[in-house]
Amino acid sequence: ISVEHFELYKEKLNIYPNPAGGFTRISFENPERQFLTLDITDMFGRNVNSLKSGTLDAGKYTIDWNTSSVQSGLYFCRLTLGNEPYIKRIIISK
Repeated sequence: ISVEHFELYKEKLNIYPNPAGGFTRISFENPERQFLTLDITDMFGRNVNSLKSGTLDAGKYTIDWNTSSVQSGLYFCRLTLGNEPYIKRIIISK
């Protein structure tokens, strides 16, 4: 992975706070009108929560995820923009 690709990747998907307690805020930028999905999976790849699925216009978006229904542990946030997946880990600590 090149430095340029890593910097682009880093800017596409942001999660704060992380580690998270009762909620976390997921921010991402959609560069063009396209279909996207935003899902939370556990460390075994099982879908825990589908936060967004549909076509969105270009722009910056923020989604708050209420983590009260999940146990403490390691999760993954998967944003798929068109055919490009972006994945970041989320640690839930209660």
